[in-house]
Amino acid sequence: MGNEELKKRLTDLRHDIRNPLYIAKSLIETHLEHLNSARSSRMAVYKTREVLEKSAREISRVLRIIQKLNKIAENGHNHHPSNHNGHKSSIKEILQRVVAGLQKEHYLECLELVKLIPDDLPQINASAPDLEEIFFNLIMNAAQATVGGGQLTIEASHRLEPLPSILISFQDTGHGIAPEVIPHIFEPFYTGRSEEGGVGFGLYIVKQLVQRNGGRITVEHSSGGGTTFLLTFPVK
Repeated sequence: MGNEELKKRLTDLRHDIRNPLYIAKSLIETHLEHLNSARSSRMAVYKTREVLEKSAREISRVLRIIQKLNKIAENGHNHHPSNHNGHKSSIKEILQRVVAGLQKEHYLECLELVKLIPDDLPQINASAPDLEEIFFNLIMNAAQATVGGGQLTIEASHRLEPLPSILISFQDTGHGIAPEVIPHIFEPFYTGRSEEGGVGFGLYIVKQLVQRNGGRITVEHSSGGGTTFLLTFPVK
C-alpha cells in the first residue's frame, strides 16, 4: 500500500471514529433541549430511552473500531501461534455469548440465524476472547451483507481426515463477493463498504486471530449466491 493510499485510508478512519461521536453528541444535545420544553413526563421518558439507545449504538461503533486497532497493534507484536496453556474452548458456548450480545444491541433484527452446532462437538485449544472476536466479525459481516433481510447458517463438524480438526462454516445469502475482490478481503484497510462506514479491519483481524490459534480460513462463493467463510482448527 502506497503512502497516498495509506493517507486516504487513515482519513477515512478518522471520519469513521469522529462521525458516530458527533451523532451521539447531537442526539443528546437535541434531547436535552426537548426535555427542557417537554410537557408530558411519559413522552419525555420514552424519548430519553430512544435517544440513549441510539447514542449507545453510535458509541459502540467507535469502541469497536478502537478495539480493532488494539487487536492490530497486539498482533503486530505477536506473530506466533498461542498455546493458551492447554485451555480448551467450546465453540457452541462462545457462539451463544456472541449472538446474545449482538441481539441485545439489535444488530441481528434483519438476519435469520441458523446454528447447526452438535452438542458433542469437541472443544478446541484456542483463546476464547480470540474466538469471540472472530465470530463477532464474521456475523457482523454477514449482517451487513444481507441488509434488508437474509440468512446466515453457522455449521460446525468434527473431521478426522486428514487430521483431527473442527470445521466451522459461516454461509450467508447476501450479495456475495466479486471474484476480483476475494484475493484482497483479508488485507488491512480493504473494504467494499466505505460508503456504509466500513473500516476494513474486520476480516484482516479474523485471519490474524485464526492463524494465531493454529487455524486457517478460506472464503468462497455460496451456491445460489452469498458468501461462505470456512474456518478449520486442529483438535489436539
